[in-house]
Amino acid sequence: MTMSLYQSHIRKTIQKDIYQKPSFTLHLFGKDYFWTIKTKKIGPITLKRYQILWIELPKDHKEISKAIQKIKSEFWHHWTDIFFQRGVTTSIQTFDVKDIDNELASSLRDTRLSLRTHFKEDYHLIHSFRENLPESNIIIDITKTNEELLREMNKSSRVRVRKWIENGITFRTLQEHEYQKFYNKRQTTADKKWFNTISENQYTKLIKELIQTKTGNVVITEKDGEILAGSIVIYDDKNMVWLYGFADRTHNTIGGQQYLKFKTFERAREQGFTTFDLMGGAPTGFPEHELTSVSAFKESIGGKKIEYTGNFDIILNPRLYKIFKRLFTLKK
Repeated sequence: MTMSLYQSHIRKTIQKDIYQKPSFTLHLFGKDYFWTIKTKKIGPITLKRYQILWIELPKDHKEISKAIQKIKSEFWHHWTDIFFQRGVTTSIQTFDVKDIDNELASSLRDTRLSLRTHFKEDYHLIHSFRENLPESNIIIDITKTNEELLREMNKSSRVRVRKWIENGITFRTLQEHEYQKFYNKRQTTADKKWFNTISENQYTKLIKELIQTKTGNVVITEKDGEILAGSIVIYDDKNMVWLYGFADRTHNTIGGQQYLKFKTFERAREQGFTTFDLMGGAPTGFPEHELTSVSAFKESIGGKKIEYTGNFDIILNPRLYKIFKRLFTLKK
């Protein structure tokens, strides 16, 4: 199973020591899960929301209902406690991205909407407006040869990768003296796309932690000393995970991200990894989802797509939940 990263030791370290989020353990359904507190300070008031990602739900209806009541009683202490989010890992369906068509998309949409209704009616769980556990991700089998991987890409991606190969673009790992350059490039991309990122200090601490503990690294492509694309990758057993990436938009038309991924697959295979997790995307059948364009790009690389149950909230303060949801929606 992929994406076990969400309950892994390295993620606990990232959340606790790098992002400095309070982290605790909660026993549910016979397992220990670590959970975090996320806060939002508005004047003198600190709003709190709680989060567990990668939960496996049992089939027993009573057991699930009992656990929800336990969470409500244990986590609602003050009116500023808003909600408790659970990222449910149960797989809805797995398929080759090349098999995605209108019929499959329509079927998956119906299935997911039905699941959301079921969770709401039976457990009073509300589908999350703030998605933290991706509802889908794409896995690449990197034990395949380079030619096999290229054949699985769509035509446009194949052309771009081969163009970069012909141009002799360099692929390597980032050096410590280049951390600032990497951050600046990543931040420029984020600013142009209007999304938030972690701070420069958090980036530096994250990279150092991954390299020192041999749990990840940073890969880049460059030409004439200029970084064209890059990404932080995490090692999760035999699976390599794509975390934060960017491509210099001035070189975007020649496929920097496709080539970077292709070369990373090659390097990962040489290091003994068997799968590569491209991380989150939009659920199939939801063209209105904010990650639709991200998914389309990742699907162009090939591989298998896994659809997960998704994120659901246990509401602790209904009135404050509505206000918080409204403010989040306006901010987006």
